[in-house]
Amino acid sequence: MRDARSCRRLVWNHHYLPKSEEEELIRTAIVDRDLRTVDEVASFVGEALFERDTRETCPMGGLGVIRHWYVTDIERLLKRLEGIAVDTVPSR
Repeated sequence: MRDARSCRRLVWNHHYLPKSEEEELIRTAIVDRDLRTVDEVASFVGEALFERDTRETCPMGGLGVIRHWYVTDIERLLKRLEGIAVDTVPSR
């Protein structure tokens, strides 16, 4: 997702409570890890979910070809959460 939105800073809405593991990881990325762009957050969360899913099923890393699907799914989730759980603000 390489567009103007992907370069804007993400801010977590502290009034929103995460409703899934994915949303909690997004909150962690923004609030605790201080990751700010869509690309940074999607990469962090996608990697965490990929590692979780492949840890037991494929410890040799044979599923690396699908790693980008995780990031793409998180990019889509971030877009759905915009204005609800996350806001975008201009980069400093």
